[in-house]
Amino acid sequence: MELERRRRAAEREELEAAKDWADILETEAAAMRCLLLKTLPIALLVGALAGQDFERERSELVEEVRADVRYTSRQLGREELDSTVLGALGRVPRHEFVPS
Repeated sequence: MELERRRRAAEREELEAAKDWADILETEAAAMRCLLLKTLPIALLVGALAGQDFERERSELVEEVRADVRYTSRQLGREELDSTVLGALGRVPRHEFVPS
């Protein structure tokens, strides 16, 4: 009887832990969507500025993304993005995707 009660209590604890993880993952997904929606207008603006130094603009974008990730690190569960993601943000010439 006591063993069965303990087993059920352990199952309830596991279920609660799984719900906590689901909440954390949903929060992380929402934070990433917010981050992407926030950086898209910046990328479009950088592309729209004809004659600008796009290298400098991309570098500023990467720094802003880094700052946003640090600011939302508790929700994301990480302090920074993968270096390959940041590298891609710094290399992709976004100005070529916006019609002149």
